[in-house]
This record gives sequence, C-alpha cells and structure tokens, in this order.
Amino acid sequence: MESTLPKNSEFIIADPNHDSRVGLKEMLRRKFSQRNIEFKDYASTTAKLQSLIDANVSTIILNPFMPDYDFTTTPLKFRQLHPHIKIILTTPNFSQFLVNCVNKNLFHAYILKSAAPKIYECAIDKVHIHNQPYLHSEVQEKVLDIINLKLPFNEFEWQTFYGLIQLKKTEEIAAAINKSTSSVSTYITTIYQATHTYDLRTLLKYAVQNNFTSNPELDFWRLS
Repeated sequence: MESTLPKNSEFIIADPNHDSRVGLKEMLRRKFSQRNIEFKDYASTTAKLQSLIDANVSTIILNPFMPDYDFTTTPLKFRQLHPHIKIILTTPNFSQFLVNCVNKNLFHAYILKSAAPKIYECAIDKVHIHNQPYLHSEVQEKVLDIINLKLPFNEFEWQTFYGLIQLKKTEEIAAAINKSTSSVSTYITTIYQATHTYDLRTLLKYAVQNNFTSNPELDFWRLS
C-alpha cells in the first residue's frame, strides 16, 4: 500500500553541527513552502531527538554521527518503536557503512549534504509516497567506485551483469535498461572478458564465488 505524507506532517533535523542544522532547515523550508510540512525543533543528540518525537512526526533527517548515537542498538530499536517515521540519512562525506544500513532496512534513504534541494524532495517522495528506499545518485556512484576496483563496468554493464545472474534473457535485459539487444550483447562480451568467463554457467560460478549474488550493497542494480 502506498504511503503519503500525513496531514500536519512534522520533520525533525538531527545533526551535531549547528550550522548544518540551520542551513538545512532553511533550504528545506524554502523548497517545501507549498507543501504540508512543519519543522520541529532541532536535535543535536540522540536524547534530544527522542524527546521531540510524537505522533505528528513523519520524517527525521539525520546525521547519525552524534556523540551519543549507538549504532549497535539505536537503529533497530527506533524502527521498532516508531515504524511510521521515515529516516533520511545525510552526511557531508560518503559512508559505505550507512549504505549497508539502508540496504538492511535500518534507515529509509541516504543522501549527501551537498545534494540539491530537489534531491531531498525526491528522497522524501520516494520513501513516503512510493514506500521505497532511496540512495542518492552520488552515493550510488561512490559504491560503484569501490566495486569498480574489481570490475570496471559502467552503469549499463552492471545492469546487464545483474540481469544475467538473475537468468534474464538478452531481450529482457534490453527492455529493462532501454537499450538495443545488440548493445546488450556488447555489454555481455565485455562482462565475460572482464570476469574471465565464457558462458552463463561460468559467470554464475564467478558471481557466487565473489559474493555478487548476495551483496546487498549492489541491490539497486538488480532488474525488477
């Protein structure tokens, strides 16, 4: 069932940095001036954040690197106590650890603080209206930068790679990524060369041995 922003929706911005809290609030206030959103008080600690939560809070924009934030217990406990609240992570620098947290459904979205206002709006709509997780494109690129140390694929080659290990046909992959079958055939050739495999059977074996079939960091490349 689709989720929408409740009436009189309240947002909390939680960040240990004062300037970041104020700047982000002003930016989002301008962006969402026409929408049904109110901003509650700021939070600079986990204790303050918890004290601000009530039934009207729908969204928390969170930099979790606060002095009293315990990653071993807080995310899961918070999801259990407040399942209606969407948590959007935002940090100045990329964190692979936070990507993993989103993929484990401990948080709903992750964007970098440098993102334009429309990215914040996109993330909010994605997690509320479509009830889906959201990774900012710059975050996805950072993940790929790490993975590309192993396999130097571009976006379409990664999508083809995952299409193949999902046992999809060339025509299905082409339709899913909006490319011609000849282009996908070229991507497949590149994939076989880079992985030193020669058919689907050996590619599947390679994918399993190198943890590509069960790597949650790459879930956003899987074809639906």
